[in-house]
Amino acid sequence: MSKIFSKNSFKRRIKLYKNSFLDFFENTNKQLDRHIFRRTHNLHASRRFAIGWMSLMVVIAIGLFVQIRAASSAYLEIVPANGGVFVEGYVGNVKNMNPLYSSNSVDNALTKLMFSSLLTYNEKNELIGDLAEKWTSDEVGKVYTVTLRKDAKWHDGEAVTPEDVVYTYNSIQNAKVQSPLSSSWKGVKVERTGDWDVTFTLPNSYSPFPHLLTNGIVPEHILKDIDPSQLRSSRFNTASPIGSGPFTFRSIDVDKQGDNQTEIVQLSKNNSYYNSAPKLDGFTIKTFKDKQEMQSALNSKDITGAAFVDHQDNNKENEFLFTQTSGLYVFMNNSKPPFDSPQIREAIARATSPGLVSSTLPYATLPVRSPLLVGQVGYSKDYVQKGTDIELANKLLTESGWAWQQGEPYRKKDGKELTVQLVSEKSEDYVKFVEQLQKQWAAVGVKAEVSLEDQDTIAATTLASKKYDALLYAINIGPDPDVYVYWHSSQAKPDAKPGLNFSLYSSKQADEALEAGRSRTNPSLRAAKYKPFLAAWQKDVPAIGLH
Repeated sequence: MSKIFSKNSFKRRIKLYKNSFLDFFENTNKQLDRHIFRRTHNLHASRRFAIGWMSLMVVIAIGLFVQIRAASSAYLEIVPANGGVFVEGYVGNVKNMNPLYSSNSVDNALTKLMFSSLLTYNEKNELIGDLAEKWTSDEVGKVYTVTLRKDAKWHDGEAVTPEDVVYTYNSIQNAKVQSPLSSSWKGVKVERTGDWDVTFTLPNSYSPFPHLLTNGIVPEHILKDIDPSQLRSSRFNTASPIGSGPFTFRSIDVDKQGDNQTEIVQLSKNNSYYNSAPKLDGFTIKTFKDKQEMQSALNSKDITGAAFVDHQDNNKENEFLFTQTSGLYVFMNNSKPPFDSPQIREAIARATSPGLVSSTLPYATLPVRSPLLVGQVGYSKDYVQKGTDIELANKLLTESGWAWQQGEPYRKKDGKELTVQLVSEKSEDYVKFVEQLQKQWAAVGVKAEVSLEDQDTIAATTLASKKYDALLYAINIGPDPDVYVYWHSSQAKPDAKPGLNFSLYSSKQADEALEAGRSRTNPSLRAAKYKPFLAAWQKDVPAIGLH
């Protein structure tokens, strides 16, 4: 009996639900018919009102989208993610990872990654503290005191102390150590003067001195027991360097195939780095024999990036160009014919169009028309090299006795053609430069015989011997305008160190101005002292600035 009752009860509920659904459906249809279908005729009458509201909603939506985009750029910042290893390619070989000796691009890159310096540069090429918490000088720029930060540690966990700084610079000054930095540190007294202070006392006032404090500091507790004469060949330099920088040395692998040798130096991030650990897990430097081999590795993604490769039109999205504090010049040898004549030097300068030379590059450059760069202390637009003037160039050459007969390709004097030997680096860009210079000089009857040399030959032989008529070469001027080593007559002598006066330029007026400029700390006074040098450079034309 109970089962029959349950069954009938279930049927009644189903029927009840069915009737409720039918009532709901019928009521819904009535409402739709009443409120929508019967009122469609009103839409035509209210279309302008409806379109207005729809347009307003679209404007509001667009405005909201623009506002969100603007707010994103103002308040959101793209930051690098943690992890990964950057593999950078360089042409050359690892020679010495000790900052007291590093001299090529490979070694310089490694020492910057592993070793800290007292001072360094920010993205605007301004000096900022690295290991130095602060630095001060006396009024005349002769005594400088550096206070070290107290949280810096070597990669082995030992604290960086003033003793490390004193040891570093005393080693540079020690003739037995044979550091290439020694010439800049002659006569400088370095001593600890406080718990965290190191004082540098110079023999003479020297305002650019802080820029000398950007080399790596080495650990005294590791190197102090090595004989100074043996430091250059120490295992520390090639197999176990210990610094205080953002990356630590892990390994170096050498792959030698025939005459080619490739090195892979692997670095790991320094988790105890005082400026916070790097985002990268590691950094790897890989060397190649030439640019072509390195470019091939870059194209095949065997390396992440490459320094100093030629401009690549097909890879602009991954190319970063940096304006450097350096200048490319044609240095004319003032000590030998034909450039021992100021009149000939001016004629060649007037025949040269620097802009056309620079335009051979597929990227933009900044013009260099002075021994100082635009924006540097002392730079003046009133003392720049004169512009191109072909008519004047021809007149000066003719007045100098170099006749140009009709039908002759070049000028002659006493039956000898006016020929200059132009030495240049052997690279894709420089080949274009010298071709343009040959063309421009030939237009006034001057023959340029070009000698293309690789970087190592120029650095080791040509710059030292200075056996050229003209040299196309780039010099690193740096953030500070002290160009003493490039234009002072003392740097033109055969035994001069570093001896970078490539024009062998000699001027008493220029010498006195260069000496006065580097001994003043006040920027305005320093700029005033440089004016006679700039005026002499403009008049004597020892070189031609390009870019």
